[in-house]
Amino acid sequence: MSRKKRSPSHPRPQPRPRQLGRLLELRQHAKELSVVIQSLSTPTTDTQSVIYQGVTYTQADIRSLYQDLGWALHDAKNILHNRQLPRWNDLNAPGKQVIKLACMAEHPDAAFLTINLGRRFSDQALKNKRGLALRNGDIIRATLMASGLPGSLALNVELSESRERNSPLHIHCIALIPEQLLEAFSRSLKYRLAADYFEHAGNKAVLIKPVRTAGTLARYTCKDILKCMPMNNRRFYASKDLTEPSRLFYEELRQWCKSLPEIIAELPEVKPTPPDQPGTPCALQLMVKEKQIQMQDRKRQMRQEEARLKQARKLLREQPTPDDQYNQQHLPKTLDTLMKRPREAA
Repeated sequence: MSRKKRSPSHPRPQPRPRQLGRLLELRQHAKELSVVIQSLSTPTTDTQSVIYQGVTYTQADIRSLYQDLGWALHDAKNILHNRQLPRWNDLNAPGKQVIKLACMAEHPDAAFLTINLGRRFSDQALKNKRGLALRNGDIIRATLMASGLPGSLALNVELSESRERNSPLHIHCIALIPEQLLEAFSRSLKYRLAADYFEHAGNKAVLIKPVRTAGTLARYTCKDILKCMPMNNRRFYASKDLTEPSRLFYEELRQWCKSLPEIIAELPEVKPTPPDQPGTPCALQLMVKEKQIQMQDRKRQMRQEEARLKQARKLLREQPTPDDQYNQQHLPKTLDTLMKRPREAA
């Protein structure tokens, strides 16, 4: 008796670059919220309040912090509902680039670079055999090492088709640059990559600032990573020394995702915030009500305008135009004249 062969199970797809960046953002947010909650749950004489993202929290805010933590964990779980994080060797190249950017962004000296390429350099780099991203990566890496800084970096190339005077190509990059060297390094990069860039409307040739949020920045930097580039150029580059730290960073993310059901189950049951009294609407409710009234007025005006246009079209169809009146008066005479001509010729 022959056994039935089992059909191979189709693995779930990998998260897209934006989803992976969002997952990293939620993980970072959940870690920070857990630290704040733990600090407030075990207060001492020195920790009566905690400042997080510019907001001061006290013990009275633990309930709302638990709510935010629960939402972040459930959002991460929903992203992985129909997707899975594979092993590092099976992760696609765009996904690895997101991880490398996030891994770099968590370093204390991480800096975010936006470089608007000059037209002359971008034209030369597009024709370079090594490719646009690799050519830019080599120059930035050489500039870093010439300044005595580590050569670790990861970058993405983006295309802005709306630009007319300047080159449409610009770079988003994360490198390790101390804050006191940002200005000097910016001048060096402008000379190498954007000497002929025309600065206007607040757009600088080179803009460098310290990294604040790793996951958000990685998601933003990789928003166009799947789009095609001219002349089949590759969009991203990362130095080889980032491979092993990024792999370990990714394994931590995988373990956190696997433990999400257990973390969610251990959360205390927090009841939702009671609604406001019916007689006292909040400011948000008043604003929503005002917007609804404005939309209703707008729709009524559009209906009235459409009815007037419809009536005008009907009147135009019913009333004869000057051309119609001319044809009614002169067309019979013209036809009679044409009918008489053959008879006279005969």
